[in-house]
Amino acid sequence: MSVLNLDGFFRPKRVAAIGPPGPAPPALDVPIGRLTAPAPRPPLVLAGIDRPAPADGPAPWDAVATVGDLTAAPDLAVLTLAPERAPAVVEALARLGTRAVLLVSPGYDAWPADVIAAVFAAAGPVGLRVIGPGSLGVVVPR
Repeated sequence: MSVLNLDGFFRPKRVAAIGPPGPAPPALDVPIGRLTAPAPRPPLVLAGIDRPAPADGPAPWDAVATVGDLTAAPDLAVLTLAPERAPAVVEALARLGTRAVLLVSPGYDAWPADVIAAVFAAAGPVGLRVIGPGSLGVVVPR
């Protein structure tokens, strides 16, 4: 197995959390909490997610309406959207130069095989790495 783009999971310089329009899904609570915890952290952008700023200060993230509004490619994208939207979003991220995508699904749900095939087809030509759905994600001890 090649190590191409694995650094997108383990040492991202920019991270985007991408979800359905509206309030942030509960599946994002833990990743956003960890990505915004005090420590040297990569910049975080929320795309298509409405999340109120913390009561104790400004939001430790930027926000854009859609993936198309990202001004720079995230090294890591955390997707919490409906499976049928994932292939188009992964294709857009691949065009931007994203290196790694984590597909989060509530309850570790499996996705339809044709959707997974479409995600891999969108990611493959540029070597974009994909973890999930149905995964615990990535644990990086520090």
